[in-house]
Amino acid sequence: MQYCTHCGNLLPDDAKNFCPHCGTSLTDASPAATRPKKRLTPADAPGGLDRTSFFKTYSNGRRLCIAAAIIGYVCAAGTVVAALTNLVEYINAYALLDAIILLVLSLLIHLLCSRIAACLLLAYALYNTIAMTIMFGTPSGWLGLVAGVLAVIGAFQYAKEWRDYQPRSYETTALFRS
Repeated sequence: MQYCTHCGNLLPDDAKNFCPHCGTSLTDASPAATRPKKRLTPADAPGGLDRTSFFKTYSNGRRLCIAAAIIGYVCAAGTVVAALTNLVEYINAYALLDAIILLVLSLLIHLLCSRIAACLLLAYALYNTIAMTIMFGTPSGWLGLVAGVLAVIGAFQYAKEWRDYQPRSYETTALFRS
């Protein structure tokens, strides 16, 4: 298996001259590159990438959003299990609404890296944690808070990375055109 020495993506067997992901010349690269050298950052991104390609390979904010969404999915699944099995006496069928809200917000964060959904998840998790602590005397819902904080950090970092990349990308593509 060969990896691009510039972007770290797996190269298809038919890639001879250029990486299909970032466009780096493969003839200059050493054939001994069998593993990506490091985790790629937005600073490593070549110019001219579209938004999807940039975020798929280079965005640290996207990685945080995916981590937050996974935690949100786990919280939603735990809520559904607790509501349907009556494992915890104060969780009832109304908790399914809570699970749906968590699931929808987590999906929006995962698929769109939405800053609005991230802020809503954080606010909703904070409200749930405070309400559960006051009503039942036990702090619960803290995992939702972790997901909300990660989502807010990731979504805002995601937007900043793209905003910082755009001028550099336009400069690079303008050099190629002239």
